[in-house]
Amino acid sequence: MQPNQPSPEFHPIAEQVEGLIRAGKAQEASQLLEAALVAEPTQPDLRAAQGLLHVFAGEEDAAVELIHDCGKGPRARRLGRLLTEHYMCRQQLAAKKGKRDGIAHLALEKVRIHADRPLDHIGIKLSACLIVKDEAKNLARCLNSVKDLVDEIIVVDTGSTDETVAIAESFGAHVDHFEWCNDFSAARNFSLEIATGDWALWIDADEELTPESVAAIERAIVRPQFGGYAIEIVNFTEDDSEAARYVHNPVRLFRREPGIKFAGRIHEQVMPSIAQSGRPWAYLKGAQLLHYGYRPSEMEARNKVERTVTMIQKELADNPTDSFQWFNLANAYTAANDFIGAEHAAAQCAKYLAPGDQVGALNYQLWSNALLKQDRAGDASKVCDAADRNGFGTLLNDFERANAYLRLGLHEEALDAANRCLAAEWPSDMTGDASIVEYKRYIVRGQILSVLGQFPEALSMFERALRVNPTYGPAIYSKAATLEKAGQLEEALDTFCAGQQNQDVAQLCLKGAGRVCAALDLQKRAAEFYREAWRKDVHDEEAWIGWIKAGDATGDARMLVEAYSAYAENHVATADILINWGRALNDSGEFERALICFREAVEREPQNPNAYFNAGDLLYKLEQFVDAAEYYQAGLRIEPNNASGWFVLGNALARLGAVGGARLGYEQALAIRPDYEEARHNLEVICEAA
Repeated sequence: MQPNQPSPEFHPIAEQVEGLIRAGKAQEASQLLEAALVAEPTQPDLRAAQGLLHVFAGEEDAAVELIHDCGKGPRARRLGRLLTEHYMCRQQLAAKKGKRDGIAHLALEKVRIHADRPLDHIGIKLSACLIVKDEAKNLARCLNSVKDLVDEIIVVDTGSTDETVAIAESFGAHVDHFEWCNDFSAARNFSLEIATGDWALWIDADEELTPESVAAIERAIVRPQFGGYAIEIVNFTEDDSEAARYVHNPVRLFRREPGIKFAGRIHEQVMPSIAQSGRPWAYLKGAQLLHYGYRPSEMEARNKVERTVTMIQKELADNPTDSFQWFNLANAYTAANDFIGAEHAAAQCAKYLAPGDQVGALNYQLWSNALLKQDRAGDASKVCDAADRNGFGTLLNDFERANAYLRLGLHEEALDAANRCLAAEWPSDMTGDASIVEYKRYIVRGQILSVLGQFPEALSMFERALRVNPTYGPAIYSKAATLEKAGQLEEALDTFCAGQQNQDVAQLCLKGAGRVCAALDLQKRAAEFYREAWRKDVHDEEAWIGWIKAGDATGDARMLVEAYSAYAENHVATADILINWGRALNDSGEFERALICFREAVEREPQNPNAYFNAGDLLYKLEQFVDAAEYYQAGLRIEPNNASGWFVLGNALARLGAVGGARLGYEQALAIRPDYEEARHNLEVICEAA
């Protein structure tokens, strides 16, 4: 009796291969199929699976060449149907452009006899779907970018009070209205219900499609074998630069079919429903959306962060184990500079991350960054280690590790991490701060090299970063500080001055310019820089001390008076500050104000002898010898071994004609300091006069 032979129309390996393809694991499917074809190179079902691999790699022409070797089984017929649908769509696109696709015509002749009946709703009509509110500032830019590509524009307005609706209608958009219910998915699903296209392009009013994307999208919509396509979105995160970019890749182009809908009140997603449909999705190379809504001015004007946090918290109340929304909350808190909140949200996200989760690497980076912002470099380095252990170690992780080790003083380890970050490439499906790979990684490596004293190489790193983003504050400041360390003071000063235009580092650069000017003995300029730094931040003690030191070096009493007055306007002046303020007032001839300062110092700190001695000196200068003597005596009761105090007391008493008291004062001064020549001279004078 012969053993059962496997049917040529079905092979278990082919079934596994198709399952892997639909799960988005094309490389694993290819490896499995390649091994099977070595043993059975002509097996029809394996050849059909090979054709499916070609189809889902966008290599339909190669699949057509296999069609006659695939038999007549279900997989072969599915292959034939997918090819038929693809070439039918190609013919539709050619006809839309007034052309004829001869290759598609010939391919259809080859595959139709091997195919199941194509689906009735296959086509290439494309609907741009937007939900909007008060987007008059942005909408025209967005619609201009898609108007020549899409077949219809669907605009769902949720309550605009500006010219948004009129602008949409000027582009021929179908405009409908939706009562806002704090649910982005509900509004977006309403737009899908209105749309009539075979495909939907999800785009927001503060985005625009790049011109290069048109060809990529046309390539996509003739491939209905895919349920959707992820499109790179470049989010600009600075107001004055397009170099600072956060990149992510959500599904934005998808088949508009029953069952395909958005989910989630905020950070809504359509991909889960596509996955449930059984169709795979793919990354659409060459397509890109530019997003302007994350610029700080836009975020602040629309109160986006607070609104976003509130809506995410509602989502998490319903589903507290949703790692994606915990990630979104960590991101929102980071944007709001709430790093304690970001730390908590990222830690929660990490608890629920699935292996290989697309947001995993970025979540660990947000977590470690939040800890660094709290000056917890040790904890940040541990989070980086956890990212590696859990399979989320990327260049993002090495970037934060380099920063953490730098702060911990582990400079060689920091340099190793920076070098790994520098050697890594940005994967096409990576979500995160793309400016790390474009210029920020050069800055951290330069900072490490600067600490290690390798100034030329450090400077080359900063220059490389500045070629990409010439206005990036940390690069400017790091370059200036390194030039200062290297003794290139003139160049350092020029660079610090340039950095003052960047609000992120203006304070640091003003103080740096002050330091350099002091080193160049340009004390007046130093004082001006420090004064400006103090005015920007009246809590910056370093700036104020620099201002005082430069003022002392110039001998400009009025400058010192201004500095002390500025301090007193914003802080409670200590006795020592009041004493120095009084001295400056004395030097500038403002005796009454000086005396007020000295007396206030006495009240504030009754045990401070300098307050009494300075008050006494001023009173002596004003020839108020009785009061002067009283202050000197009060100071000496606190500090009886002050030779100078006894000397000036002797002088005051001498001016009052109290010779015996004066003699005692000079003798006490000489007893404490036998080489006190002025005291000896005055003692001799009064003795001779007696």
